[in-house]
Formats: sequence, structure tokens, C-alpha cells
Amino acid sequence: MFFPIIVEEIDNILRTKGYSLSLCNTRGDCKTEVDLVENIILRGMDGIIAIDPSFENIQNGYYEKINKIIPTIIINANSEEYKCNFVSYDEEAGTVEAFDYLFKLGHSRIAFIRGDKSYSYNLKEKMYKRIIKEKELKYQKIINVGMGNSIEVVNKTETSFKKLLDTQERPTSVFCCNDLMALGVINACNKAGLCVPEDISVIGFDNTLLSDVSHPKITTVDLNMKEIGRIAALELVSIISRGISCRKKTVLDTKLIIKESCSRPL
Repeated sequence: MFFPIIVEEIDNILRTKGYSLSLCNTRGDCKTEVDLVENIILRGMDGIIAIDPSFENIQNGYYEKINKIIPTIIINANSEEYKCNFVSYDEEAGTVEAFDYLFKLGHSRIAFIRGDKSYSYNLKEKMYKRIIKEKELKYQKIINVGMGNSIEVVNKTETSFKKLLDTQERPTSVFCCNDLMALGVINACNKAGLCVPEDISVIGFDNTLLSDVSHPKITTVDLNMKEIGRIAALELVSIISRGISCRKKTVLDTKLIIKESCSRPL
């Protein structure tokens, strides 16, 4: 749900500039990702836009090395640590805004749901732990549901969250790292006879179409995905035309979109 909006806008912009788009899916596997990048280079393609690539390949300097060979743009959460061309969204600010909203509503028992192997999820978890510590809250619960950007994550989240609901550690609210996970939480609550937001509040992330077609509509953090795709495509074309020695970073603001899935705890 996160990728199609960005990819569609990238394709639209590239077509106007005389380029065509070839899509590759790593399925979140870092080795597959390296194999695909190497194949792209062998095929003599003009550039690469990597959307939320594996954290391992950013951390180990692989993309820094690749950027010296082929123009490369990375789309992911805001990072100051790595020497690559980034188009980023300020997920740290978006995460803080979401938690501040839950605190203003009166929540202190907040669960956190994330996926596997992602800089984005790692950053959000880091913020969650920091906020819990700063607020001196006693409740902390982190659930990892595996690969986070596949449709299967809805069912995986539902199953995992149902197990939490069956314990005495039930939260009053849940922060989900994307809207797919948020839908899984809502489904688990519905099947357990709990109402969202009356019994449990839910916040998602990404502001995908899913957040508007679910019931209730999901309060979520908007990443301005269409603008991310537009800027990434234009930056790549610019780098191709100027050469690949430059390094640039663009960070876009996020915004909490309040809908129907949060309320004051009972």
C-alpha cells in the first residue's frame, strides 16, 4: 500500500523526461537486493531509485559504493548517518506527533507494532522507547509481525495482537508502523468483541487509501508520498545529467491526519 503511490508518481515524472521504469521486488531480502542491483548495473541502466531498501545494505556501505558507479536515490526515513542521495520523510517528527496525540487523549498504556529489518521500523521503535522512558511510563509492549509491507501482514498482525488481547497486558492504544498493521489490529479487536476507538485506540502510518476505506477510518501519519515520488524522480534525472559525484538529501515534513480510530480511554 505504501509503494504504489510513490512508484506511480516516479513513473509519471520519468516518462515526461524520456525515461522508462523497470520494477524489481526484493521481498525485503538483502541478498536478493544486491543481486538485483548488480543485474541493473550489468544491464547498463541509467539509475536506481531504492524505496526503503534493506537496513543491512545501507549500514554496511553498499549503497554508498553503488552510488559511485550508478546514479542512485534512496527513499526512506530521515537519516543523518549515511553518505548517499536521500529523499526522506521526517518519520521521527511524525512518530512524536502521533504519540503526543495519544498522550493528550489520556493514554499511557501504548503498544507498538512493527515489521522486520527496516530502518524505518528501527527508528520508530527507538522513538517509542525514548518517549516511554521520558514519560516514565510503566507499560511497554513491542510486537514484531515480520515482513511489514506485504498484504499478509494484516493477518499476521491480527493473529499476534489477538494473543496480546488474551493476556492481562491489554493496552488502551496501539501505535502501528503502517496502515496494514493498523487494519490487522482493528480486525483482531472486532473479533474479540472490542470496539475501536471506544475500547482501544489505533494509530497507523503512511496515510494510504486503506486508512480511508477501513471502518473506522484510521488516524494515521501522512508522508506526502506523491511528492516523495516526484522529487525522487526529478533528483535522479538531475544526477544523471550532472554526473554521479554529487550527494544530496531532501527531507519532507509529515503530518498527523486525525480520523476515527482514536478517542479518550475509558
